[in-house]
Amino acid sequence: MNKKTIALAVTIFTTFAGFAAANPVPSLAYIQQASGQSASAGMLDTAAIFKPSMDILAAVPRMDTSNLVGNLSSVFQSGDFNTASIEQTGSRNVGLISQIGYFNSATITQIGTNHQGFISQQGRNNVAIIRQR
Repeated sequence: MNKKTIALAVTIFTTFAGFAAANPVPSLAYIQQASGQSASAGMLDTAAIFKPSMDILAAVPRMDTSNLVGNLSSVFQSGDFNTASIEQTGSRNVGLISQIGYFNSATITQIGTNHQGFISQQGRNNVAIIRQR
């Protein structure tokens, strides 16, 4: 950690330490952003950003749907202006949607058998679509 980062953290801590007992202290986080000055600036792509998340999702074992006669779906929504839609045709399809936040929209459309779709969103202005044939 460089000296500027440490100095910033100490300044923020001492600023909020004086009135921490009387007032609620907000959660602080330091996020280092790309400055645009290095040679690798502009080299980040969506696949590189989401690779760790996709690796975790790929490691989750698939749900055994061999004994299901119909389809299974679940939707949970919390917040304002959420929209969700699950349409399944065939059998042994699993679709799960969970949304928390504002302006979220999700759609799962599955046709055929043995499809599994999962959407989870937190935040604002999110859109997710899963279509499987």
